[in-house]
Amino acid sequence: MEYFYKGKTQPQVDAEIINFTTTIYKIFGEAPKFSGSCLWFHKLLLNTFGGKPYYNSYHIITKIGKNYFDANGKADPTGYLPVEAFGEEYFQKAFKEYL
Repeated sequence: MEYFYKGKTQPQVDAEIINFTTTIYKIFGEAPKFSGSCLWFHKLLLNTFGGKPYYNSYHIITKIGKNYFDANGKADPTGYLPVEAFGEEYFQKAFKEYL
């Protein structure tokens, strides 16, 4: 998959992603906690910018380029692992009502 940011610098990519997350927040407001919205937001980021999901047993963030993002903008990846580290079965069970 060719990502739209190919050839752009990381700061340019980050600015576009932050603009995107800010726009989504302005349109829809704050997402309820523990609603599975982090999975849906990851899918929005993935389909718009590419990226890879990271998970910490209760929240998903998306790595795009060298940085990590969620609905609040840049995210701290401390304690997060690639989804594959949890195994497909664990992930399917954790998000069964949202998949």
